[in-house]
Amino acid sequence: MTSCKKEPTQSDFEGLWTVTEVELYNPPSTTAYPSAEGEYGTLNISFQSDRQATLRLQMYDKSQRLRIDESYPATYTTDQDGDPVFKADDGTLIAAIFDLEIDFYGIRGARIAAKK
Repeated sequence: MTSCKKEPTQSDFEGLWTVTEVELYNPPSTTAYPSAEGEYGTLNISFQSDRQATLRLQMYDKSQRLRIDESYPATYTTDQDGDPVFKADDGTLIAAIFDLEIDFYGIRGARIAAKK
């Protein structure tokens, strides 16, 4: 018996994702989210067409104040391995999805992981 891998669709990725980890590169540090201090974040993906999407990152501090509220226009495509990715107009990787977890790279010097 042969099993077929289901091709992901927009509905698999569209909607609200909860930030689970923030990794900073310089100086190196990794923080689980929501943090012990009460910081938390979300990443919302919305599609305007088959390939055009907007990724909106919102990060809140321990006082529940909105610290970051940025939107990133992106093109939805796949990488050389067939994994779903979102890229900026200049081809820069904004986010990659593996096993329904997203790694967001829109902020320089950081990787932000999120799950649905």
